[in-house]
Amino acid sequence: MATTDATARFLCQVIGGDSGEKLVNVSWTVTTPLMITERKTMTAGAFNTITIPPGTPEILVIVPPSTNTLAITLKGVVGDGTGVAIAVADPTVLGLGASPSIGLLIGAGSNFDIELNWL
Repeated sequence: MATTDATARFLCQVIGGDSGEKLVNVSWTVTTPLMITERKTMTAGAFNTITIPPGTPEILVIVPPSTNTLAITLKGVVGDGTGVAIAVADPTVLGLGASPSIGLLIGAGSNFDIELNWL
């Protein structure tokens, strides 16, 4: 089956707060949509390398379990001293550049499965 461009759209509606209602609608044109969903076991207290699937993924949606309480830090490589803390129990959407290198450092606790959606 031939692969054609696709549109990835994320819609967020916030009702309440100081400004009442806010609607955020973000779209990407994905030239080579992979549409792959994987579940990976994350080792707690360790750096977990994320293997990029074959193809050229343009977007990664990281979905931890909604019950997770362990810290998750997005890193590029082992030894990345800082990284970026991401939500422990909410999805994170990443627009990927060419040849991404991704790892997740998980806080101490119990191993858990995380969902990776590649577009």
